Amino acid sequence: MKKDLKIVLTGGGTAGHIMPILYLAKLLKKNKNNKIYFIGEKQELAKELISKFEIPYYSIYAGKMRRYLSFANLLSPFQFATGFFQSLFILRKIKPDLVFAKGGYVTVPAGLAAKFLKIKLMIHESDVKMGLSNKILAKFAVKIFTNFSVSYYPEKYHQKMTRVGIPINPDFLNTPDQNILESLGLTKKMPTVLIFGGSLGAQNINFAVSKILAKLLQNYQVIHITGKLNYEKFLQRQKRLPKDMQKNYKIFDFLHSQMPQVLASCDLVICRSGANSLNEISALAKPAILIPLPSAASNHQLYNAKIFQREKAAILIEESKLNSQKLFKTIRDLLKREFLLKTLGENANKMYFPNSTEKIAEEIKNREQHL
Repeated sequence: MKKDLKIVLTGGGTAGHIMPILYLAKLLKKNKNNKIYFIGEKQELAKELISKFEIPYYSIYAGKMRRYLSFANLLSPFQFATGFFQSLFILRKIKPDLVFAKGGYVTVPAGLAAKFLKIKLMIHESDVKMGLSNKILAKFAVKIFTNFSVSYYPEKYHQKMTRVGIPINPDFLNTPDQNILESLGLTKKMPTVLIFGGSLGAQNINFAVSKILAKLLQNYQVIHITGKLNYEKFLQRQKRLPKDMQKNYKIFDFLHSQMPQVLASCDLVICRSGANSLNEISALAKPAILIPLPSAASNHQLYNAKIFQREKAAILIEESKLNSQKLFKTIRDLLKREFLLKTLGENANKMYFPNSTEKIAEEIKNREQHL
């Protein structure tokens, strides 16, 4: 096996696709002989994140595959064709040993170009329902990594599938900062509820929380990550609360470096059911109320949440059935039942697959065993 392994990583669309790639890239770069490259879309979130890791970034057109009527769909075939030829040029220039694709429509032209050039392709699927990009690339991949049990995926691919979980931020696995609550002006003597959605926030969850906020703060502390769109609104909402309640309510538009410690220190989580969020909750054995995003592609968040519900690893509330009264009652009933909280957390932890990043890196290292 040659020492200077060249690996092209590709993925995009959401942080959910990009962040696991970054954790993998960070591990691969520990071997200074490895050369890592990234193919992503122009003006993509990935470009901003990848730049911090000093990884060469190549931009291509992708042609988003929309599942709804849109004028932009007319341009997609031309953008895809452009992206395919751009990928051919990039891959011929780099001559990588392997392409690893995490998901997102940008991976399709890059993955197909890899197949055309007879470069080994490996892909990763985080959700229980395989995404459209991975469905297209699955037949060409020499290895398919999955987060959930292989039994949930098409049987024709089982032979080349391996369940490894999802690469996770190592900070979630380190000993949490026991003083994080105090540093935020909170106490360990009251139950703490953590509420968060995506980077822009979860509008309907935020709306339901707003209506029961005063009732929640009578008995609980709330850490609320509102997302950028709703942050100012909730900042004003906080100012209208009675003084004794204001101290129990901490709001943020986004949390990054402190998120592992905050998640580790809370008693109950309320969030969407994206695969990365579920992975972090599972790693830290946290009880959760899951409210899937109904507009997620192929409704994959609902299917993710149903797996956790089936394993008694979380409580599921579908957004169509969400109202403030139901949410408050579920929170109150859970926090009254310590045994149930513990059981949910323990069962969630059973869903966590450790050492995912290392397992994928090892498979990449041993790529030559894959035909």
